[in-house]
Parts: sequence; C-alpha cells; structure tokens
Amino acid sequence: MISGLAQNDRMNEALDLFQEMLLTGVEPNGMTVASAISACASLQALDNGKELHSYAIRIGCSHSILVGNSLIDMYAKCGRLEDAQRIFDEMAEKDVFTWNSMIGGYTRAGYCGKAYDLFSRMESSGVRRNVVTWNAMISGYIQNGDEDQAMELFHMMEIEGIRRNTATWNTLIAGSSQNGDPDQALRIFRQMRAFSVRPNSVTILSILPACTNLLSVLKVKEIHSCILHNDLQRDISIANALIDTYSKSGDIEYARVVFNGLSGRDLISWNSMIAGLVLHGRCHDARDLFNQMKQEGIRPNKAIFASVINACGLDGLVNEGKKLFSNMTEEYQLSPGLEHYTGMVNLLGRSGRLREASDLIDNMPIEPDAALWNALLTAARIYGNIRIANLAATHLFKLEPRNPETLRLLSHAQALYGKSNDASKVPRAKKEGSNESHGCCWMEVKPKVITFSTGSQVTMNSESKLAEINSRIMDTNEVIPDFDGTILEIEEDSEDIVGTHSEKLAVAFGLVNLPTFRAIRIVKSVRICTNCHTICKLISKLYKREILIKDPKSLHRFNDGTCSCRDYCFRPSVAALLTASRFHGSLPHSTALFEVEKRYAALLRAAAQSGALPDGRAIHGRILRTISHPSVFLSNSLANMYSKCRVLPHALRVFDEMPNPDVVSWNTVVDGCFLSGLRFDALACFREMLRCGVAPDEFSFVGVLKSCDLGMGFSAHCVVVKYGLGDSAFVASGLAEFYAVYGLLSDVMKVFESLERKDIVLVNAVIGLLAKAGNFEEAFKVFCNHVLASHLLPVRATFVNVLSGIDGFEFWREAIQVHGLVVKFGFEGHGAVQSSLIRVYANCCCMDDAHDLLRYSNSQNVISWTSLICGYASQEQFRDALDVFCHVYHDGTMLDDVLLACVLSIAAASESQKLGIQFHAVVLKYGFGQNNCINHALMAMYTKCMSMPDALKVFQHIGEDHNLLSWTILISGYAKCGSSMEALNTFYQMNKEDIIADSVACIGALMGCTDLQAVDQGEQIHAFLIKSGSEMDVKVQTALLSLYSECRSLNEAIQLFEMMIVHDVVSWTALISAYASLGCIEKALLCLNQMLQDEIKPNHFTFVSALKAAAKLTYPVIGKSIHAAIIKCGLEEDTFIGSALIDMYCKCGSIGNAVSYFNGASKHDLVLWNALLAGHAQHGNVLELLRAYEEMVDRGLKPDDITFLSILSGCSHGGLIDKVVHFFGSMRDDYGIRPQMEHHACVVGAFGRAGLLKDAVSFIEGMGINPGSTVLRTLVSFCIMYRHVRLGLASIAKMVLLGQMDSSAFVLVSNLYAVEEKWHDRRKIRDAMEADVVNLKKVGVSWIT
Repeated sequence: MISGLAQNDRMNEALDLFQEMLLTGVEPNGMTVASAISACASLQALDNGKELHSYAIRIGCSHSILVGNSLIDMYAKCGRLEDAQRIFDEMAEKDVFTWNSMIGGYTRAGYCGKAYDLFSRMESSGVRRNVVTWNAMISGYIQNGDEDQAMELFHMMEIEGIRRNTATWNTLIAGSSQNGDPDQALRIFRQMRAFSVRPNSVTILSILPACTNLLSVLKVKEIHSCILHNDLQRDISIANALIDTYSKSGDIEYARVVFNGLSGRDLISWNSMIAGLVLHGRCHDARDLFNQMKQEGIRPNKAIFASVINACGLDGLVNEGKKLFSNMTEEYQLSPGLEHYTGMVNLLGRSGRLREASDLIDNMPIEPDAALWNALLTAARIYGNIRIANLAATHLFKLEPRNPETLRLLSHAQALYGKSNDASKVPRAKKEGSNESHGCCWMEVKPKVITFSTGSQVTMNSESKLAEINSRIMDTNEVIPDFDGTILEIEEDSEDIVGTHSEKLAVAFGLVNLPTFRAIRIVKSVRICTNCHTICKLISKLYKREILIKDPKSLHRFNDGTCSCRDYCFRPSVAALLTASRFHGSLPHSTALFEVEKRYAALLRAAAQSGALPDGRAIHGRILRTISHPSVFLSNSLANMYSKCRVLPHALRVFDEMPNPDVVSWNTVVDGCFLSGLRFDALACFREMLRCGVAPDEFSFVGVLKSCDLGMGFSAHCVVVKYGLGDSAFVASGLAEFYAVYGLLSDVMKVFESLERKDIVLVNAVIGLLAKAGNFEEAFKVFCNHVLASHLLPVRATFVNVLSGIDGFEFWREAIQVHGLVVKFGFEGHGAVQSSLIRVYANCCCMDDAHDLLRYSNSQNVISWTSLICGYASQEQFRDALDVFCHVYHDGTMLDDVLLACVLSIAAASESQKLGIQFHAVVLKYGFGQNNCINHALMAMYTKCMSMPDALKVFQHIGEDHNLLSWTILISGYAKCGSSMEALNTFYQMNKEDIIADSVACIGALMGCTDLQAVDQGEQIHAFLIKSGSEMDVKVQTALLSLYSECRSLNEAIQLFEMMIVHDVVSWTALISAYASLGCIEKALLCLNQMLQDEIKPNHFTFVSALKAAAKLTYPVIGKSIHAAIIKCGLEEDTFIGSALIDMYCKCGSIGNAVSYFNGASKHDLVLWNALLAGHAQHGNVLELLRAYEEMVDRGLKPDDITFLSILSGCSHGGLIDKVVHFFGSMRDDYGIRPQMEHHACVVGAFGRAGLLKDAVSFIEGMGINPGSTVLRTLVSFCIMYRHVRLGLASIAKMVLLGQMDSSAFVLVSNLYAVEEKWHDRRKIRDAMEADVVNLKKVGVSWIT
C-alpha cells in the first residue's frame, strides 16, 4: 500500500501510513522502508529521510541493495552528495540502479566530471550501463550547456547497441529548445520520428516552444498532425500548449479551433486563449471570452485578470479596467501582483492619466519593477510630461543601470520637450554605462533559418528590393518617424528611408524569396524601433503582404497598413510637431502657427488613412490645449479624420463649432454621411449647403451622386450645370458613372461629348463604363476617336478597360488590333494588361493562343495564370484548367487566395465535390484555412455541389468573422438547393445579428419566398428593398417579378414591370411566364411580340413559356410563328425548347409536325424522346408509342419515370392490360425505378376500363403504401361507370380518412348518389360543396380559335 501511494505521487499519505504502521506494532521489511525513503526523496524531506536511515540501521536492513539505492537517491536529491557517495562506497553489492542513482545525483548537481568517472567505471565493475544511465549523462551535459558532449554520447549509444528510448530523445529536444536552438530541436524531433520512436506528452511539450521561437505555423501544424496521429490530443496539457503555441506563432484562428474543440477546459486553457487574443490585438474577443468563462461558473485566476486588464488597456477602456482591478480583491479575494499594476499603469498611461498612474505606483503595497517604470516612462514620453519621465527614468536607472532602452527613451523625451542640456548628458551616460548590442533577427525560408544583423551585407535581389521599397514609400508622401520616434517629412532629396536595420533586410529578403500567399515571419532579438514599425506597416499595405515580427516585448502582426499592437509604444509624441516650430505653450506669429497647423493636419491625415481613431483623438486634445481658435483648414482636417474613422457625430460636432465653414467643410460632412451609409442625410447636408449660399466645387458631388436615386441624380446634374461645373472632367466622370448605374448609356455619352477638354482619366472611365454595360462597339469607338486619333497617350488602365468589353469571337478583329497596340506601347509584360489579354483570348475561345502567350513570355504573374485557369473553366475545359493549376502548384511560388478561389470555382462549375474536397485539402495544407476569401469560395463550391451541410460547416468555421457575403452565400445556397424554409430562416437570423442585407442576399431570400409561394414574406422583403434604396436594381426587380408571377399576383407583377427603367430578357421572360401560367395567353404572346420588336433577344426560358401559352390556345399557326422565331435566334437545337415544341404541336393536334421536328433534330436525348412518347400517348397512337419506345431502348437510352408514365398512360387508354402490367413490372424490376402515384393510377385505370374492378382493388391493396387521391379518384370513376356504388362509397370513405377530399371528390360522391337515384342526398352534397369556398368547383370554359 505504501509503495502504491509513493508510485502515484501521494508521498505525504505514504509517510503517514508508514508511521501508522509503526504505531500499530507491525515491523516493516526492507521494501517498505525503501518505499518510505523514496517518498522522502520526492518531497526532499531530508530530516525524515535521516530518521528512516537510522531506523533502517536499527532493524538491520540498511545494507539491503534496495534500501541502499533509495538512500543514495534521497541524499542526492536533497543535495547531500557526500552522504550519498559514502553510502555508495559502503555498499558491498551494487546493481545498475545503484550506479544510476549516484550518476543522476552528480549530473543534477552539475558535477558532470564526477558523473562521467562513475559512468566510465561501471563497465569495469561488471555492471552493464542501461538506457537510464546514458539518459542521465546526456541530461547532465544538456543542463550544463555542453550540447556537443551530449550529442557525442547520444551517437555512442547506437554504436554500443543501446536502444534509445523516448526519454533519450526528449532530453535532447528539451535541451536544444532551452539552450536557444529551436531549429536543432526540430531536427532531432524529426529524426526521432524517422526512427519510429513514438513521442509522448513530454516530447510534445518540449518541442512546441521551439516552434514559438521560430514563429513557424507550418511546423506547429506538423507537430499537431503528429499529436493527432499518436492520439495525444486528449491530454489537456498538450491542448493548452497548442493553444499557446499557435497564438505565439501568429495563427490565433487555429488556436481558437483547438480551444473550441476542447471538451474539458481548465483555467490554463482559458488563460492561454485570452492571452493569445490580447497578443493579437483582438481585445473585444478576449473580453467576450472572459465573460463567457464567468458565465460557465469558472473562477478566474491572477493570470487571466492580467490578460483582461491588458485588453482593456489596448482598447482604452479605463473604467472597465479599473473595475476589473478592484474586483480582483473585492469579489475574488486575489492580491494584485506586479503584472496587474503594470497593466493598470499601461491602461492609465494610454489614456493620458499620468498623475493617476503615478499615484497608483506610490500607493502600491509591493515594490515596482523595471517593467512598471518603463510603462510609465513610455506614457510620459508620449504625453510630454517630462517631470514624470525623469521620475520613472531615475527609478529605472537604479533597477537597470545598463539598459540602453531606458537611456534612449529618456534622451528622446528630454530632447523633444526642450531639455537639451539634460539630454546631452544622457548619451554620455549611455557610452559610459551601457553596452548596447546590435539587433539581429532571423526568418525561415524553405528548409533554412537565415539570420540578419543590422548593417549586414545584402544580396543583389534584396538590395534592389530595398531600393524599390524606398521609392514606393517616398511616393506615398507619408509621415515617417525616425528611429527614436520623432517625425520626418519625406522630401524628394531625402536619404534612404528603409535603412539597414535587420528586420528591414529580412522583410526585403522575404518579399523576394517567399511566395505571395505566405506571411513573412521574423523573430527579432531586440525591440523593434519606431521607424521600422512604421515602415513595416507601409510595406504591408503597399505590397498586400502579411508581416509578423516577434520581438522580446510582443508580437506585431502587420496587415493592410495596421499593426495588432495598436501602435501605442510607437506613437510619435504629439509634441514632436511643436519641436519643429519651437512652439511651447504661447501662440507664435501667424507664419509659425500656420506651419504648426500644417503639421497637425499631416498627422490627422495619417490617422485618417490608417483609421487610428485613438491617435486622432490624442492629436485633437493637443490642439484644444495649444490652439484656442483653430483655423478652418485645421478644423476641416479634424472633421475629415473623424469621418474617415466612421465617427460621424464627432465630425458633425467639429463642423458645428466652425464659425464660417467653407465648401471643403461641407464636402467633408457630406462624404462622411455617405461613408456611414446615411445617404438621405448626405443629400440633406448638400441641400443645406446650397441654402446657406455656399457654392459647390467639383469635389462636392462625389458623395452626392452616389447617394442619389435617378430623380435626385437629375436634380444634381442641374446643380452642376447651374454652377458652371459641367466642364470639369472630375464631375463628368461622376455623372457618367451615375448614369451607367441605371443603364442610361446615351446620357453617359451626352455628358462625355459635352466636355470640351477630356483627359485620359475621364476617357478611361467612360470606356470602362461602356464596356461593363456590354456596349463594346461604343467603347471601341471612344478608344479610337479620343485616344488613338488624339493627343492623349494610352495608359495601362486604357487597355485594361478596352479589353474588358471583348466577350466573344465577334470582336476577334478588334482584339487582335488592341493586342498589337499593347505591344506597340510596351504594356505586354504588365500584369493587369496581360491578364486582360488572357481573358480576351478565353472569351474568343482561343485558349491555345492564351496559353502560348504566357508560356513564351515566361510569365510569373499569378493573376495571369489565374485568368488562364478561369478561361479554361469558362470553356468547360476542366482537364486543361487542372493541368495549368498543377503547373502553378508545382512551381510553388505563385499560389495565392485568388488562384485557389478560382480552382474551387472549377469544382463548383463541374459539380465535382470530390475535386472540391481535394482543393479543400490544399487550402488547409498551405495555411489558407482562415482566409475569408477562400472560405467563401469553399462555401460556394459546396452549395453548387448541393452539399449544404459542408457549406454550413465552413460557415461555422469562419466563426464570428462571417460577414454579409458569408450569409448571402448560405442563403442563396439553401434557395438553389430547394431548402427554401432554411433560406428564409437564415435571412432572418442574419437580420437579428444586425447585418444589413444587400440586394444579393435579398434576391436569395426572394427565391425562397417564390418557391414557398410565401407572398407575404416576399412583400416584407420588397418593403425593405424600397427602404434601403435597392429597389431599382434590375436583378432585384426581376426577382420580385418572378415572385409575384409565381404567386399569381399578376397586378403587382405588371406594376413592377412598368416601373422598371430597363427591361432585359429576364424581366420579359418572367412577365410572359406569369401571363401564361395565369391563362392570359394573348397577353403573353403580345409580350413576346413586343420583346422582339424592342430587339431584345429571347432565351430558351422565354420561348418555353411562350410555347406553353401557344399550346393552351391549340392553334398551331401561332406555334409555328414562335418556331420560326426560335430558328431565327439559333436556339432550335436546345433540348428544352425542342421538348416544348413537340409538346406544343401535340397539344395543337399536329402530331405529324411533332414527329417531323423530332426526326430532323440532330440530337435525340431522353428529354426529347419523352416529349414524343407523351405526344403519342395523348393522341392514342399506341402502336407508334410502343415502336418509339423500342427504338429509344435500342439506341441505348435508359428510360426514366416520365418515360414509363407515358407508356403506361398510352397502353391504359388503349386497353392493353397485359402491356400495362408488363411495363409496370419492368419499371420496378429491370430499371430500379420506384413507381409514383401517377404510375399506380395508370394501372388502376387499365383494370377499370376493362371492368376488372376486383383486380384493381387487389392491386391497390398490394401497393404497400396508402393510395393517393389520384388512385382512389380513378377507381371511383370506374365504379360510377360500372355502377359499383358500394365500392365507390368505400373508396370515398378511404379518401375522407386520408384527408384527400377536394371539389372533384365531392363531384364523384354526387355522381355515385345519382347512379342509385338518391337525388336528395345528391342535392345535399352539391349544397355542401357550394357552401365550402375551398371545395367550390371551378366553372369550366371553352373557346374556339
């Protein structure tokens, strides 16, 4: 029992039980004493161990080898190596455990020399060393930093035939990771797996930190797959380590996936996830998770509070952070530690509450550390409090006198705020008392880890990339801080901005050598400087690349010009602006004040461009403290910053405080309303501007025209003319774009032609608008007349816009001409132009030419290759598209999210879910699983493949990041897959989550309403569309037209059609279909005639609807006219039109014309055969029907249920009972087709016509399912014919039980009573039917044509 407790780490209980054993008078043996001594060793309880040693001597078991081994181990673990050695020497007999205990004691104490002496003596003493011996020696050398000696022993194990176990490998992996060589640790881990040694939890927990140090998500995923392979994912410590490693390696989404998959989360799980979210700047999510944790009844610990307080600091939530800090002690009885006080100082410092932060430090019950004073010093530097900066620096010098970071911060703060004398002392102190090492960083490129150091040599490619970066940043005219955080203005003759700091060299190297889809991941040895931080933000925006830099302070994730750290520690002090003009508190003369305002405006512009609202607010506060009456120029910059940051109320407040707002002020407010989605408010502001007598300029109409409907747009155009702005190319471009939205291309050309001076920008815009609207002839004419025949030189956008309008072989000649001009003007190698050329060749069905264009140019432009793949897909040449993708895939440098989205569309177009799943695997392999563009493409692929459960899984995987597009794809998918109720439920759920639906989402919901005939819900969506201003969208109007048509709301459909400005083929088709389905045949045909007169080419849906209408007229002349129009439009070979033509001729009594058309068709598929068979069945041509069926089967076509319905119906009406029974059995037995109620009704009809009612009843009883109303009505009809009233009434009773009574059933009951001449009962049935509106029989009508 004592041994069992000791082996299960219940040491105290083992010792208590041993003492109880002695008290009861039971004398222990050597094994019992050895177990008790082992417990003392584990607890490092030296006094108890000595007592047990004395007891062992007293009872005479101290010389036992088992007790001796335990004593050696106990003394060694308690640090008494002399006693351990004495016992070792006194032992007459030693086994391998004796030697291992002594060797392990020496290695743990760091005496590897003495341990190696024992290790060497073992063999000569006749004791063979086992794997534990070797592991102890390797571990000792690792702990003492002698990796070379450890590796030598490791390799000697193999030479001496000692099999290395998991512990051996774990020792090396942990040692390499702890000694700062993560790459070596990973190599050992891979070698371990290559030797088929199964890793355990210790292995995983040792190797994961190495991935964190390398910032390598791919390596983490490799280890994650190993965890899953070895079924270690249930270990909570491994799961927690995975969450932490994914977070610190820059992939917070995978960390969230692991966290969400945990069934039994502990405090470490929650803390790891919350800390990871804070590290990535997702503070709102961190606070939400903290609240969720509390709701689940989990009590937070100190570490979690520290993370959440930091989250509040990043978001500037001072009150919430202070409440959390107080709740620690008041609600949870947790004493705040240094990390909590540091978080609070950061929180208060970020908000400018420096005095409050200083007071908090003064009242701390514990001594502040360097991190806390550093936080206060950073805040003091930013907010210009030199007194607090000096205070913080003084304490920092005492704690870290040789830390160069402290000296740098204070030096900069003093210099910035005018303490030049003090500042000059700091560099000297820095020289005397510090030894700042140059920073270095490293990154992983393919299998290698490359190190960069400041000022190191760069490769030729990297040098050219640095020059390119420098040039592009200069072109941005951005405000760049220097290395200490002061402001630099980029001038034309400025020196190299990018410089040679190690992280900049690494970024340039990554841009050259890493594929575009892969993030640039860099680990830096020292804190990143302000200059490099700003440069990395700009590079991420200019090159559309994600950059991750991990320094000792934090993880920086740069994406599209922003950083996850919110730029707090890298903000240039607002006072830096004042330094240039030496403005310190008193108002300078007007010239200096204007310069200061210019610099303030530059900072506000930078804040607006990056969306840095906290920075903008800080600058605003400084302006209020230093400038009592800001000029209109500066106020406009403030209003613009708030508008661009989507804080319209603040922008309006700044505007209201302006004494004399100018036109720029009004333009800023109008554009702000538009950007915030308040279109009516934008128009109201514009009207108020005119009412106040402020004349608009050319920039006033940017937001106005985009906010107008058609009528308001005409009014805005009048204002343009009134104020003489019609000659502005900028205004003309906006007007052209406005008219193009509503399809008014003639008005676009009027605006364009009325302009006397046309620049290339306007010409390009008009060409693009015309091409997009499908009017390439006019676009090409503008290109020829205003570019080629004028003084304007074409630019890249010119050719891209012209080429975008070529969508078919009919424009092949123009395509060749434009290609020649592209070569002439030197644009052939440009990515966008090249991609446009590829699309043109694809649209003209010249895929070989497109492929040759890329192959012979050796293009590495991923956009061009993506266009080629899309081109093959558009021609349904899926095999060729996949071949091109394989070429790009094996190249390895051209994979990006757009390319993967393109190949996913191939799987969608081919409806090949297996192919889509393979592409899904590629997406996950290359780390695109969190890319929303890819996730949306995956959803679209699964919806096209009718796999909505998989689409829903991808939607759920997106998590809280799902946006309007995510919901729209899901809604449209449900609607197209026939799950209309799910589509509507998803639409309403989207609205509940405050996501405003756009026209596409509403169209998906309208499709669901149409399918469900839910006109009330459709009208609600219609009202929403009117409110949102999307009612005039042609696609929306078409969807509404289909809804009202299918729901038999003809008046609403007609009104909507008349409201439409542009009538396209879809809207005409919807109206024709509505008229035809509601019996308005003449109006349907008149609509087709009007459509043809308007030169709108009908499609196959249009003609099918028209042919259905003609079939109802039973007048073949009209049908023949429609047939002629079909031939003229070149649609005669369309399968569905052919089927409709045969059906029309048959219903018009012209079976000969139907057969003639069928015989003349070039392609006879099953749809066409079914139409012909149905026609023969309708006309009672049983022999021709059977002959046609046999011919169809002989041609190898497999009949379907519609085929057999025609066969059974024809044979039934022809009285061929044997044939009916034969074909019914063949349908089920030979072709595996499950008969429907209509097939059963045909068989019952055949028996009924022959008077075999008993056989009909037997057949119905043998169906195995409840007979439908069609079957029972057929039986009752023949009961009336053969006067079997009792059987008929029994069938009616069955219909009542099954709820199948309708008007036709009431008529049948009435006729049954008439057979027996029960006139009174017959009258009662008729009266009941007329009283029930639902079952009221429709009055029949007839007509002659």
